[in-house]
Amino acid sequence: MLKLLVDAVESSKFITASKSKELIDKLKLFAGAKTAGELDRQVFVEDRVKSENSAVIYTVDTIHRAINSNTKISFAYFDYDSAKKRVLRHGGKRYLVSPKMLIWSEENYYLVAYDEHEGLIKNFRVDKMVKTQNEGELCSISADKYKLNPADYSRKIFGMYGGNEELVTLEVRDRLAGVMIDRFGVNNSFIKTDFGFRMAINVMISPTFYSWVMGFGKDIRILKPDYVREDYIKRLKEISDIYEG
Repeated sequence: MLKLLVDAVESSKFITASKSKELIDKLKLFAGAKTAGELDRQVFVEDRVKSENSAVIYTVDTIHRAINSNTKISFAYFDYDSAKKRVLRHGGKRYLVSPKMLIWSEENYYLVAYDEHEGLIKNFRVDKMVKTQNEGELCSISADKYKLNPADYSRKIFGMYGGNEELVTLEVRDRLAGVMIDRFGVNNSFIKTDFGFRMAINVMISPTFYSWVMGFGKDIRILKPDYVREDYIKRLKEISDIYEG
């Protein structure tokens, strides 16, 4: 069991290399002398892609406390520029949100929160949040209004990019049946067609969803709604245009 925990700590991108080693040293205290030696051979964190935000552990703790107390948090959020320097979004203006849950997705930790300024549910990568603090102010929205099921929410989003939720009908080649079940579960109906099969799924429409469809090439096509299909075709043309001339 301790080996599993060590593997999880050392492979987690959101934990810095130094913090990974610190946590692993603490885990070794729970092991006997022989087991501790086996854990030593598991520590290979230096060359892995790791977060540079050393405060991420404390950010997670702040988020958990806010969720449990139903209070708002504020934070600044950064991206990297081409010089590999952090650049705060919106000139450093702080986000004020009502945190709903934390999700582990694609090797990163994400906060799912209600942005009261824009009236939207948004996703934030925890390792890009800085100076996070609990405002002590109760969330102004009903707990039931945005009650989210983590598993259901994870199926609908792609790459943790939010968007408008839409019922989308896809037509898929038979050989991708397993891929669709892995992604969306077994409860979606597969309706046989000459192309393969048709299925309807609730997803968040985003550039990452289109990229996911595009990754399957000619094996998936969007049937409806029309505006999603047309938007996808437009994006394909825009990509093709940059290679012309």
